[in-house]
Amino acid sequence: MKNPSREAVRRYCTANELFTGGTNDQYERMFDMLDRQMPIHDIATVIWVCSPDAGKHAAEIESDLRDMMIEERSEEYADQSGLLSAT
Repeated sequence: MKNPSREAVRRYCTANELFTGGTNDQYERMFDMLDRQMPIHDIATVIWVCSPDAGKHAAEIESDLRDMMIEERSEEYADQSGLLSAT
């Protein structure tokens, strides 16, 4: 299963006030990890480490990212089958 998109993770981090302690370079490196399909566990850990005021633990971030992977996969399937995704 593919990692969530950069845009989905960017929106997630913004909405949850995550990655506030990371630099722009670290943020870009995390996105590179997404693009290279690195393990989602590792990406969640990077987000958590760069989020000093996070109200979420790395395991919760990982779970959220996995849920995003499922959602994006469902939308992709619906698009390919000619169906509209439910919103």
